[in-house]
Amino acid sequence: MTKPIRVIGIGSPVAEDSVGIEAVERLRQEAQWAGRSDIEWLVLERPGATLLHYLTGVERVCLIDALNHPVAGVYRIAPAELLAQAGAISSHDFGVAEALRLAQGLGQLPPHLVIYGIAPPTDGGWEGWYPQLCSLLGEALPPGGQLP
Repeated sequence: MTKPIRVIGIGSPVAEDSVGIEAVERLRQEAQWAGRSDIEWLVLERPGATLLHYLTGVERVCLIDALNHPVAGVYRIAPAELLAQAGAISSHDFGVAEALRLAQGLGQLPPHLVIYGIAPPTDGGWEGWYPQLCSLLGEALPPGGQLP
């Protein structure tokens, strides 16, 4: 049975690009979500077009990825904003924005899509942004599987 909510950490094991993966690994162990059987937690290393597969079959998807931003923090990114930034669809430099644009063109975007970009601090510490991510995710994920 497919769970109604999928939280996906995206990245690679290289430096700051691992922040989405690390965040999901940590979040899934938090008490407020550990007992939630309605959430599927996934880690995808550089998924490219494979991301499309993980956008279907669920009501809500939360993507968490590293963000290149001059100010450290957690940013909620509107899907329309990210779609507008996507370049021409090509197999070269195929990232999250391009995967979402392709999913949109194929009618495969989930009904509810939440995107968080994490710009980690230069010292790599979790203390500055992790509580912010927990709070934002708590707002995006309805309690006890009650989807709007």
